[in-house]
Amino acid sequence: MVKKVDPEDSNVSSRQTITTIFAFIALVFIFKILWSLTIPDLFPGAVEQGLIVDTLTWWTAIKISLFVTLIMGLASWTQGGGAFRFKE
Repeated sequence: MVKKVDPEDSNVSSRQTITTIFAFIALVFIFKILWSLTIPDLFPGAVEQGLIVDTLTWWTAIKISLFVTLIMGLASWTQGGGAFRFKE
């Protein structure tokens, strides 16, 4: 039996995908901006010694954004959004 595809379902799915992509790009920009605004002020000695960079590269901002996205996804998944739920 062939399943009919509802056009509204594919529109919702594509909108969610586009929204997710834009949210991730915004997260990358937010990390780059917040890092350059806060880290040099919080750790001026470490920045001067070269222990901490004062600005992030795009690649590092993307990696941090992926890490935060995964952590947030796991946190919401364990809160009841996923297949496994922790019973108290």
